[in-house]
Amino acid sequence: MFINSATSARIILIVWGIFRNSPYAVLYAMLVDSSPRSSGASLGLLVGVGLGLSGALVTPVAGYFIQYFGWNWDSIMLAGVCLLTFIPMSLMRETAGEKAQV
Repeated sequence: MFINSATSARIILIVWGIFRNSPYAVLYAMLVDSSPRSSGASLGLLVGVGLGLSGALVTPVAGYFIQYFGWNWDSIMLAGVCLLTFIPMSLMRETAGEKAQV
């Protein structure tokens, strides 16, 4: 939408990458705090679902939206899908520091 030169495209991609990739460290820290014994599996799931599965699904869906509705609606759709991540995050609960109940 705002790309009118190669420089502006690079700046937008850098800013997009900073905001797109920044939640991974926070989500991983939250997973480690919630289940410290399975932190390795948590990281594997986070990377597998976040990069693998989403890459396979987002690419054709975004292409469909761009082809039939345009770039603006594609950006709105991607923002809406990102907002859906708040649903599982709201269902997680803090378990670090809790005493084990017998």
